[in-house]
Amino acid sequence: MNQKYDVDEIFYSIQGEGVYSGSPMIFVRLTGCNLSCDWCLGPNTLIQLISGGASKIKDIRAGDVLLGYDETSGTLQPTTVVTTKQHGGKERWSIKPSSSQTTIATPDHLWMVDGSWKRTDHLETGDEIWTSGNLNYSSWRMRRDNPSRLPGAHDRLSARAKRLFGERVLSAGPLHPKSIGPLRGDSSVYDITCLPFPTFFANGLLTHNCDTKYALEASDRTRHLTPEEIALEAKKLSTKATRICITGGEPTLQPIGPLLAHLSLGWTVHIETNGTIPRSPGLIQYYIVLSPKRELAPHSSMLEAANEIKLVVDVPDFFESEFFKPYLEMSHSQITLRHITFSLQPENNRREMGKLCVEFIKENPQWRLSLQTHKLLGVR
Repeated sequence: MNQKYDVDEIFYSIQGEGVYSGSPMIFVRLTGCNLSCDWCLGPNTLIQLISGGASKIKDIRAGDVLLGYDETSGTLQPTTVVTTKQHGGKERWSIKPSSSQTTIATPDHLWMVDGSWKRTDHLETGDEIWTSGNLNYSSWRMRRDNPSRLPGAHDRLSARAKRLFGERVLSAGPLHPKSIGPLRGDSSVYDITCLPFPTFFANGLLTHNCDTKYALEASDRTRHLTPEEIALEAKKLSTKATRICITGGEPTLQPIGPLLAHLSLGWTVHIETNGTIPRSPGLIQYYIVLSPKRELAPHSSMLEAANEIKLVVDVPDFFESEFFKPYLEMSHSQITLRHITFSLQPENNRREMGKLCVEFIKENPQWRLSLQTHKLLGVR
C-alpha cells in the first residue's frame, strides 16, 4: 500500500522568503509540528470581538471574528478564529496592570511592548503593553495619539466605524503592569488561532499567537493523500512550475522519503524545516531551508545538510542573544559559507526589526536580508 500523508493544503504561488524569493513554486503543507508553542490564557480572559463586544476565551468558537492587528500596515483589522483548544496542567503567570483587570497567561505568551513582542515571564514593571488605544482603525497608519480625539476627527467617523471601533475600544492607552509573577499550581488554560492576522486583544492588551496552528494537527481540512495524488494535484495547479516546496508545520515528522522521491521526478524539491528531526538517508539531495526556532535546537545532521539557514529577527537584542551566537560562528567559517546561505528575516516585515537587520548585514556581509515578499504584496 502506498504511503499516505496528512496534507493541510496544496497551493501555487511565489516563494516569499529566502534565496528563491519571487520564484514561482508549488507548496505542499503537511500537518504536524513538534514545537511546544501553546501560548495560552486563563478561561475568563475577555477577547475583543470585531462587533465591539467581548467574549471569554473559553466561549470563543471557530468562525468568530475578532479585532486583530496587521503588523505590516500598522492597522486594526478583522481576523477570524480558526481553532480553539483547552490545555490542562499549564504553568500560569499573573499580569496586574495599574488600571485593568488581572490577566492570566502562560509564561511564553507574547505581548506587544513598545513595538516588539515580549514574553509574559520577560515583562517588567513599567513596560507599556499596547492596547487598542495605541492603534488606529481601517487604513490609518500606526500612531501614538488616538485619532478620534483630534479636533473634528470623531465627527468624520462613519456610523459603521463608530459601531466597530467605538469609544470603549479607542479610549484606552498603554497599560503599565503593576506586578508580574508566577501563580501557584497548574490549571486549565485556553489558546486560539486566528487568520489572516495571528493577533488579538486579551483583556484589552495586544497579544500574539501561533500563526500556523492550522497545520499543527489533523483537522477537518486535513486530507490523507498518496505521493501520486499529491503530484497530480500539483500538476493541475501549474504545468509551468519547476520547483515544489514541502513545508508545514514540521514536514519531517512524517516519513517523507517516498514523497520526495516521487516529486523529484517532475520538480526540483525544496524542504522547509526547523531541523529538529535527524536527517534521514537521501534527504541531502534536496534543497533544504533550515529555519531554527528558540524552543528546540536543530539536530547537527540537519545543520550539516542545510543549503540555507534563515533566522527570524524578533527582538531588539536578537544579535546579542545566546540563540544567535552559534549561527554567527557558523557564518564566519569559510567551509560553511561554501554551501550555506545565511539569511535574516525581520519578523512580519516589522520596520524596526528590518533596520536592525540592515545595520547588522552592512557589518557582516556574509549574511543577506530576507523579506516576506508575499506579505508585502498581500498575496498568498
